Amino acid sequence: PPSRSAQLFINAHIATGMPGSTAAETAAIQDILVEDGKFISIAPHLKATLEAQGKDMASVEVVDLGGKLVCPPFCDTHLHLDYVLPDGIDKL
Repeated sequence: PPSRSAQLFINAHIATGMPGSTAAETAAIQDILVEDGKFISIAPHLKATLEAQGKDMASVEVVDLGGKLVCPPFCDTHLHLDYVLPDGIDKL
């Protein structure tokens, strides 16, 4: 089989993560093109667009998300010092 360095995720509801938005307030069904691990494009009907542009679709893995929700990653970087310093922060 051909080597696939691109993935096209189709039929996705995308949570925007904008302030005040909720999971119920998603962007309309869209497609997401990822190449070499990087987001390249987010738009509706990307497969047809790529084909019209002459993209070799044999090198693209197409994944139909069937309207499932896609969310931006969440990175929680805070730390509870009382968990890692059992004798308290005043012992530093």
